[in-house]
Amino acid sequence: MFKSLRNALGLGKGKADESAVTRSPSSYLAGQGNGSQLNKVSEWASMQGLSYTHLSGKGYSVDGKINGKPWKLEQGKPSRDFIHGIELRARGEMGVRDDVAVMVMSRELKNELDKRAFSLYTDTLQTQVDPHLPEEMRWLSMYEEVGWEELGQVFLDRYAILADEKSNAAQWITSELAGQLLTWPSSEPGVPRVLMVLRGKVYLRMQINEGDIPTLEHATRVFTTACDAAVAAFSTDLAV
Repeated sequence: MFKSLRNALGLGKGKADESAVTRSPSSYLAGQGNGSQLNKVSEWASMQGLSYTHLSGKGYSVDGKINGKPWKLEQGKPSRDFIHGIELRARGEMGVRDDVAVMVMSRELKNELDKRAFSLYTDTLQTQVDPHLPEEMRWLSMYEEVGWEELGQVFLDRYAILADEKSNAAQWITSELAGQLLTWPSSEPGVPRVLMVLRGKVYLRMQINEGDIPTLEHATRVFTTACDAAVAAFSTDLAV
């Protein structure tokens, strides 16, 4: 079944997408227009010493640096069909080892993608690969799920970890990062979230509600912690 699923997903030569990821929008800034919400984000970015750029519609981008390495965070239309409403995505050009591949995804999302992958495998009428299949589905058949006792059962219940090597995952997912992944401001269940190290970069994709500044702030902390941890574990810079 493993080989058949890989073939169905077109895995022979494909690699995971480098694009960087939320349900029905609500409003943290209740009663305020989109302009006011974007102004709040702009003010927040300025206070953090980050560069803010307004994009079309409700979109924006925020740029910063970690250890001299550039990173970008954007809000916009979803780039994955498992994200509904608004997507928050980030990418850090950390320049770490490009052979490391580790992904952390919310457990509900993995279960959903598992079901879709199994349905694809069992559909005898499926004759070609759907180009719109999310790239994350390929990870399910390319890499094994890993875990370790120190993470705790609560973490393993909420998140799935997929990796090329368990040791790489253990090096990257520090106790600080694991703790931040468990303490989101909103307790809304089933929010799609993906955090990964891939080809020398760090990525975040997640669903976010419009105007939710507390979640934006926490997502930025999670992402920057993940970038720092990746540099500490996988840097190719001898000076680090």
